[in-house]
Amino acid sequence: MCNRLLGQHFSSGGKARVFVVTPCFNAAPTLAQTIASVAQGSGACELYYHVQDGGSTDGTVDILGQHERELSQDGGIHFTWNSAPDKGMYDAITRSLDSMPAEPDDFVAWINADDLLLPGTLPLVARVTLEMPEVQWLGGPQYVIEDNTPVLERDVPTPTEMLVQGLCDGVHWRFLQQEGSFFRYSLWQAGRHALQGFRLAGDWSLWREFAKHAVLHQCRKPLGAFRRREGQLSVAGFEKYMREVDTALAPEERERAFAALSRGPELCRLLVRERFGRLRVVRDYRGVRKEFRRRLRALERRRQADMNG
Repeated sequence: MCNRLLGQHFSSGGKARVFVVTPCFNAAPTLAQTIASVAQGSGACELYYHVQDGGSTDGTVDILGQHERELSQDGGIHFTWNSAPDKGMYDAITRSLDSMPAEPDDFVAWINADDLLLPGTLPLVARVTLEMPEVQWLGGPQYVIEDNTPVLERDVPTPTEMLVQGLCDGVHWRFLQQEGSFFRYSLWQAGRHALQGFRLAGDWSLWREFAKHAVLHQCRKPLGAFRRREGQLSVAGFEKYMREVDTALAPEERERAFAALSRGPELCRLLVRERFGRLRVVRDYRGVRKEFRRRLRALERRRQADMNG
């Protein structure tokens, strides 16, 4: 059941429109906090927020019904939900985003049911929507919480070339955090097929496809939080995640691509910064150079360990 049909259009009143999807299944312990983290940013934009449940039996549906009643009083958020069996997380995300009444230039994202959007994220995305039409894809630093306590904040300067080559694999370059990644609806439509066939590593595949069509822009402010907890699929299934990556793109191919990029022209990342009240894009070469040195040292340590092991 849902409180209104996806695909129904609403007037934006001149505000930027932002669309967020949460896939979930038996997420009662954390779902309310996730919903609150998204809803708190609704004043800055016309927010369309859909939760796609996979047929939960733990009280998740009751939580969704409660938030439907509460959020229906907020004129700045269009909250919808549905509960029905699906074929997994990426099936739920794809069906939900495909059904959204988004225009090509609107930003969309998904946030899983145990993760969070951070304060200030949706206001920033709204500003980028209206002020920076050249930005098609926006992401932030890695930000990890445990028991609602931050345990990691790490800026990872990421050139788009790394993503094209599938090198943001946690080995050659650090992962691009999905929580807090926003992309124009037109980019979603161009790359959505890259999720097919993946159960865990769909984000890695999607970023690789996006990078063929658009340039990643980053900001130094964390946009989303990944919640690390015992037994969650993304932690317990890490080896399966990497097997999916290796099946899609052989480790030897990724190693050759990294070696070629390390010898090639200097790379940079595009950084969104605010100065004198205006957003602007700057090229960050220094951050990429530092990250290259860190990754080369890490790879050398890995090779030495393999030789000694």
